[in-house]
Amino acid sequence: MPLLPAVFIPSGGTPVDHLPLPRNPTHPPIEIPYIKEGEEYDGGPFITFPSRRGWTEKDICDPKNSGKTARETVAFFQTWFFWGLLTDILRVPVRELDLVRENKCGQKVITTFRLPQLILKWYDRERYLSRKAQEKYAMRVDKNLWRLSNILSWWALHRTAPFDQWTALYLAVFGEYIQSGYRIVYQKAGGLPFLGTETDLSTVPFWLSANRQWANSGRKAINERMAADGWCRSDIQRLTSTLLSYGLFFASMLEPPGYESTAQDCVSKSYANSTGLNETVKGCHLNTSPNNMHQQCSEFSCSAYERDKNEYKTKHASKFCTCVHRTVCVPELVRILEKGQIPAIHLQDSIQVLSVMPTIRYVAISHVWSDGLGNPNANTLPDCQVESIARFVSNLYHPLEGIIPFWIDTLCCPVEPYSARAQAISLMRKTYQGADKVLVIDSYLQAQSISLLSTTEILMMIHCSKWNRRLWTLQEQIFARKRLCFQFKDVSLCLDDIILGEVTPDMVLSEDLDRVAAIQQLSHGTSGVTKAVWADYAILSIIDASSTGAIAAIQRMLPFRATTRASDEALCLGSLLNLDMKRILSVPEAERMETLWSEMPNIPPNMIFWIGPKLQKKGFRWAPSTFLNGRDLHHFDFAEAGTAKLTPRGLKVRYPGWMLGCQQGLQVQAQFRIMDTSETLYMISCINGASREYLPPDGSLDPWSLEPPGQSTLYLILQFDLDEAGNYGSKVCNDAILVLAYGIDQETVLVRSVCPATVRKLEYEDEATQSWRNSARSLLNSIEPHIRRMGLWSSSPTFQSNSGIVDLMGCSALTKDHPWCVD
Repeated sequence: MPLLPAVFIPSGGTPVDHLPLPRNPTHPPIEIPYIKEGEEYDGGPFITFPSRRGWTEKDICDPKNSGKTARETVAFFQTWFFWGLLTDILRVPVRELDLVRENKCGQKVITTFRLPQLILKWYDRERYLSRKAQEKYAMRVDKNLWRLSNILSWWALHRTAPFDQWTALYLAVFGEYIQSGYRIVYQKAGGLPFLGTETDLSTVPFWLSANRQWANSGRKAINERMAADGWCRSDIQRLTSTLLSYGLFFASMLEPPGYESTAQDCVSKSYANSTGLNETVKGCHLNTSPNNMHQQCSEFSCSAYERDKNEYKTKHASKFCTCVHRTVCVPELVRILEKGQIPAIHLQDSIQVLSVMPTIRYVAISHVWSDGLGNPNANTLPDCQVESIARFVSNLYHPLEGIIPFWIDTLCCPVEPYSARAQAISLMRKTYQGADKVLVIDSYLQAQSISLLSTTEILMMIHCSKWNRRLWTLQEQIFARKRLCFQFKDVSLCLDDIILGEVTPDMVLSEDLDRVAAIQQLSHGTSGVTKAVWADYAILSIIDASSTGAIAAIQRMLPFRATTRASDEALCLGSLLNLDMKRILSVPEAERMETLWSEMPNIPPNMIFWIGPKLQKKGFRWAPSTFLNGRDLHHFDFAEAGTAKLTPRGLKVRYPGWMLGCQQGLQVQAQFRIMDTSETLYMISCINGASREYLPPDGSLDPWSLEPPGQSTLYLILQFDLDEAGNYGSKVCNDAILVLAYGIDQETVLVRSVCPATVRKLEYEDEATQSWRNSARSLLNSIEPHIRRMGLWSSSPTFQSNSGIVDLMGCSALTKDHPWCVD
């Protein structure tokens, strides 16, 4: 039983009541009862408060078995986490009345209503300090936040929290808010603006760049509640993966969006970063009412609106409308495209097609076909839709600016001939980059009247929209940058206007705009939704095929996006990377991804460690066949351009590795150990590259079945040296692949990938591992000193040499820059 239950109340307040709720929340908020037991906070350092109260580290890690009463435990952690943290940060006493109020029932509850004012006091005091003093106090705050974050993470991992799930949520939101405030308060030391969203991370002082993750056991409760409310499992997984604690709670208070898709065959799985997260969403208790359309959806894909593309129907602006379709002059479209120019629609009395290059302003429309603005059979749209689009475009400008033409794929990208259509696709990058504005038309957003909505709610709706889940709209968003606008029911707004929507004229006239605007942005900044909507625009500077980080940067933006045609992925990526689109379009659809890789001038070497479906053609079997169903490349320390070279045999790279002595024909278990010459043990765990799940530890691999046949050797290629595994804790894993060598070309080892794997240094040894160590030590000591550079490995936990499984055998390390050619 949790020691501190949360209390649900009928109205008023929020989970932490300094943050807003949606205008019409679907659930009551939460209150945390205040328990006072003993003395108030003593004003000393936050870190050492437990020892001053007689608490040991063991008591903190497992408070339920600390020997303290429930009230003592609750009172201690409330005093430490709330009053202690704020007192140490602000360096002034925080009174009881600052964090306690009475609810409507007369009960005392924790309140953070005055937290924004306390943050402002913090800001006012720090802003005039020297950079050296700011750094001193910032590092002290940073240590305090790490301490709180680590305790919450320990409780979440070991399930020893003295609180229920909703209180865990409260604490996570509180920590995230303080962390956001910390960055805003001390950004002045680095001379960074508060109002920008494209901050150059290289200019952030090292003591501001910590990337803390706040454990939130309450996410399970939120996920279950959202599933019961009718949210699609894939939306729950996506929001859980992309938002912070407050953002997820805020989203759970909204009504589920009407998310539609013509197909979901390519929905990404790359955000299933942990089994725990996976299982949380899989285990949601779905609403089983007949009206819930998402009962058959998975945590990665929505099947509620799937339909055959041949049944697609273009929609009218109103379901009662019966107006005729307007058509464009296709020969004129073709003529403009053949000149390498961009066509656009000029609507006056009739539809006219004109070239907008190079001087005519135009608006490019970004939309989702499932809203009915597409037409797979002809370049036509209902008259009501054309008029509606023209009106939306006109409203973006002053009436005196005249009629502004617009581009929309349904009218401007010819259905046939194919050559003209291919030309229109190859010009897609120029089309969106050259537009004066890019207008997003999404039926979910169009239904929202935003006059009474907060910035957080508007951004959350954009993040939840179906427009934000399609592959093609990603490139439209990237190319538009700050020219991106969204059409709502009552107005259209550019993204900058939304982000700064809470900055009022009074603030602009204020002598200290930064001070006030910083607090205004804390709510949607703490939610994580600002970053989610802007999609890490700081990485746009490297989205170019000349950078080895380009593919990784784009792939991090792909999770949960979908496309109707799998072959469109290569077209979209080619356009984003500014590759030769005519070359990619000229090959059969099944060969487009292979051609994409062939056209890449530089390929990141760590692509060989990517986990997910791979191409099957010889020489390209290292390459992902899709980025929409795999793990993102989370490492930022990419090698310099040109270090990976594409050859007919595969990708040439340089990495450290281990040669694993093994008799041909023996099977390898999916989890095995390596002991190096310093007697350090490492656990290697093999992964199913298609499902991204760990193979059963006692499962067997038969690497010898790979072609080409003949005498072969097993190797383990590592992204880092083995001695770097676990440097940041025993739970840190490093990427590796188990490979089978089939030849050597000079010094380069030619290999086929058997499976991906992770490497973990063993800090704790169970009885079986200790027994293995003793046997390995005896064998290692028997080796002659001059050849003792060899290590030992085994995949047999029982040392049964006749079982057909690799028993204790020798292995040896290879240098950091050993050459490989991976197929």
